[in-house]
Amino acid sequence: MAGAAIFVILLDLVLPKKSLLPYFAFAALAGPFVMSLIQFYDLGGATNLLRGAEAFSTEDPSILLSAISVDRFALFFNFLIIGSVALVVLASTDYVRNMERFQGEYFGLILLAATGMMLLAAATELLPGLDRAAVVEVAARDRPGSPDDLPLVGPTHDPGVVLAAGHFRHGVLLAPLTALLVADLLEGADPDPLTDPRRLLEEPCTTRP
Repeated sequence: MAGAAIFVILLDLVLPKKSLLPYFAFAALAGPFVMSLIQFYDLGGATNLLRGAEAFSTEDPSILLSAISVDRFALFFNFLIIGSVALVVLASTDYVRNMERFQGEYFGLILLAATGMMLLAAATELLPGLDRAAVVEVAARDRPGSPDDLPLVGPTHDPGVVLAAGHFRHGVLLAPLTALLVADLLEGADPDPLTDPRRLLEEPCTTRP
């Protein structure tokens, strides 16, 4: 899927009809979805996809024999991540259509983020023994938000310094869009009224309960 994300970004450079980019993003999700389905049915009642790998085994070998090992936990999160990303692409299509540029980068970054999350879900398969590793330290950090629950993305008093904060629990999901807004601001574009931090100075805001 990482390769498909790069393809979508490059396609944005040569494709005159930008409205087709969401369809390419959906097509990029179809590959991992089909592969996850194959893994799900190939897994059967086993714990991994190495069925039939033992010497003198009478079982029919997995079609993915020796290529990948995955468990039901990872497969569940694969389906969850793919479904969530598909909803994000679908929900943001109208908004991205109004963007003059960086549409391919937006969908590409979403696909790359999904790739990273799927790799994290399969961490124990990629790094055997990780599930038996001892927890040395656990840290928790604040997730700052804003009084009106909207991100703070806009200029500051210092020239060339842009504020990008206040996402609360949606920081990962809004990272691609935030990156595009920051890039536009650094190139001299006007801030979006919905995310401009100065909006909090113009009118009172309600506080989060």
